Amino acid sequence: MLVKCNKQNNQRGIGLLELMLSLSIIAILLVMATRYYISANQSQQISNSVSMVSGVISGGANYSTQNNGSYANVSLLSLVQGGYIPASFCGSGNANGTCTGQGADPFHGDLNVSPVAANNYQITMNNIPTNICPSVANMVNASIENTQVGGNSSNAACNGQTLVVTVY
Repeated sequence: MLVKCNKQNNQRGIGLLELMLSLSIIAILLVMATRYYISANQSQQISNSVSMVSGVISGGANYSTQNNGSYANVSLLSLVQGGYIPASFCGSGNANGTCTGQGADPFHGDLNVSPVAANNYQITMNNIPTNICPSVANMVNASIENTQVGGNSSNAACNGQTLVVTVY
């Protein structure tokens, strides 16, 4: 005796539970990717800031050598015109013989170089987030200490969103 089974396949597409699970997994992956991107971007900005400051200090040391050990007239413009640092350090303020450093730093703030006295000068970078600025200052101090850039001594510190590096 044969018994006929009449089995019907009622599945048509995906169910609501499967759809919700898939969307949850995609959302978790997007959150993880976003956090990684933000962290990697901040690390790159910090590294670029340290490189920029080191470049200015090295250029300043060469400037000082050419000017009998004096920083009396050092500026961003004089360092660029002398070929000590690249013109890209002028940022968007590089027109008609000016060099303002506007938007030049990696955080889209301004870069400035100004003499304090004949034997020292300051480098300032602004618009650095207050939670990141101390990391930049520590890395600048460690970089200068470890490499003896330009044979100078310096001190980097934060004043709110502004990194101030004094070079002696």
